[in-house]
Amino acid sequence: MYTAQGFEFDYVGVIFGRDLRYDPAINDWMGDHKESKDGLLVTQGKKNFTEFVKNTYRVLLTRA
Repeated sequence: MYTAQGFEFDYVGVIFGRDLRYDPAINDWMGDHKESKDGLLVTQGKKNFTEFVKNTYRVLLTRA
C-alpha cells in the first residue's frame, strides 16, 4: 500500500522495492511485475508496467 491521506508527517521515506531497478547497461529503469506487491497493477498493467510503477514512485517522491 502506498497511500497515507489525511496524515501529517515531519519526515517521509520511500523504500524502492525490487519491482523497479536501474539497469546501467541500457541506462534506463526496468520494471519487474513478478516482484510487485501491488495486485491491481500486476494484473492490469503488465503491458505498461514499467511506466505505471515509475509513475507510482514519482508521485511518492514528489509529495512531501
